[in-house]
Amino acid sequence: MIENMPTGVILALFYITFAVQILFASVYLPAKTLRRIDYVREHFPKEDYPNLYAGGSGSLFTKVGGARALYRRSNYIIAIIGLALLVAMYVSGFQPHPMGGSEIYVVAYFILQSLPIIILGVCEYQQLKGMRAAFSNAKRSANLAPRRLFDFVAPVWVVLAVVAFLGWVAFFAYDLGFDAPWRANHYFSLATITAVNVGYAIYIAKVALVKKHDPYKAAKDHQKQVAATVQSLVFSSTIMSVFLIMTTAADRFGFEILDPVMTSIFLQACLLFGYNMMLNMQPVDDLDFEVYKNGAAAE
Repeated sequence: MIENMPTGVILALFYITFAVQILFASVYLPAKTLRRIDYVREHFPKEDYPNLYAGGSGSLFTKVGGARALYRRSNYIIAIIGLALLVAMYVSGFQPHPMGGSEIYVVAYFILQSLPIIILGVCEYQQLKGMRAAFSNAKRSANLAPRRLFDFVAPVWVVLAVVAFLGWVAFFAYDLGFDAPWRANHYFSLATITAVNVGYAIYIAKVALVKKHDPYKAAKDHQKQVAATVQSLVFSSTIMSVFLIMTTAADRFGFEILDPVMTSIFLQACLLFGYNMMLNMQPVDDLDFEVYKNGAAAE
C-alpha cells in the first residue's frame, strides 16, 4: 500500500517527475518550437512571402533580438531556476507533506514555465491581426464543405471524455456521501469543472465552424489545425477528469503525499497532448506556404 511505501521511493518519484517537467516544458518544447520558427525564417523570407509577416510577427522570425530571442532566453532562465530549485530541495532535505499541499511548488513553477508561451501568444495575435487587415485586398474563394465534430476526432475519444467526466462526478458524489448534505464549496467544485468542459465544447464548436483566424491558410492546413485543436481539448478533458478522480482518491484513501507527483504528471500530460501534439499534427515542412506570397489566392 501507499502508506507503506519507503520514503526514499516517494522522494525519487518526486524528483524524477519534477526534473522531467523542467526538461520537457522548458528545454524540449522550446527547442522544438525554435526549430520550427528557424525553418520558416530560413525557407520563407519576408521578401518572397510578405503575407506571412503581416502585423508584428516579424520579430518572432529575426535571428538576433526580438520576440524569438526573448522566448529562447526566458526558457533558458526558467530551466536554470527549476534545476536550482530542485538542487535546493535536495540539499535542504525537502519531503512532500504527508497530508498534501506540497504540489503548490509544482504548480507555481509550471505557471512560471507558461510565461514564455504568452510571448508566442502575443506574437500570434499580432500576426493574425495584421493578416486579417491585409486580407481585405486579397483575392478570395470559399470552401463550403460541411464540417462536423467527428471529421476531426474519432467518436471513441469523445465518448471516453464524456465517460471520464461522468466517472468523476459519480466518484465525487460517492466520496461526499449520497446522503450527506452538500456545502457551497462542493457545488462550486462541480460547477467549475462542468463549466470548464462546457467551455471546451463551445471553443471546439467555434474553431470547427467559424471562419479561419488566418485568412491565407490553405484549406488542408486549416483542417489539420482544427483537428489538432479539437483533439487536444478532448484529450485535455479526459486527462483532467482522470486527475480529479486520482486526487479525490488520494484524499479519501490517504496517499496525499503523492499529490506533487500526480500534479506534475497531469501538467506534463496536458502539454504532451496539447501543445506538443498540435506541433506534431502540423509538421512545418508539410504546410503550404505558397498562399503567403504576393497575389496568392486566399480561401
